[in-house]
Amino acid sequence: MMKILRSLLLSALATGLVFSASAASSELVFIGSGAKDIYACRLDLESGDLTTNGVAGEMKHVSFMALHPNHHFLYAVGLTKGSNNTINAFGIEPGTGKLTWLNQMGTGGGDPCHVTVDYSGEHVFAANYGGGSVAAISLGKDGMLEKISTVQHNGTSVDPKRQSGPHAHCIITDPGDHHVLACDLGLD
Repeated sequence: MMKILRSLLLSALATGLVFSASAASSELVFIGSGAKDIYACRLDLESGDLTTNGVAGEMKHVSFMALHPNHHFLYAVGLTKGSNNTINAFGIEPGTGKLTWLNQMGTGGGDPCHVTVDYSGEHVFAANYGGGSVAAISLGKDGMLEKISTVQHNGTSVDPKRQSGPHAHCIITDPGDHHVLACDLGLD
């Protein structure tokens, strides 16, 4: 049962759900509402019951979240039009999951849709769908976003309706933190 629940919830990561630190028989889970709130919930690993702790923090249009490996920080990108293309850093209150906003930074491109933290906890990476770029952001020991470096993708692919330009949509690191891998729909 636990294995199936974990598998189902892990597959939901793409819809704004992320796990926090495990307790003996429950897991703290964060869910982005898509509107303005991030909710903290408690997942009972035995029964599968999911109960809400309520609103943990606020951020408009959360499109994806990632948890720091130390489980003390949460990073969220917002898929919004205009100038609000940001990544936000939050501190996590142990037990309750309440979020304290730390800082925010532009992602260096339009429509950020994916964010991940490397295994060392030293960098956050973001993929910008609309802008077709990826960003690497260094983290301070306090979890705050510090310095950004971006790479702009260029080119097209075979379907002119969907691939007339780059559309970065995922960015991850390999388990050894040696390579950063990015998927781009517009470039295949």
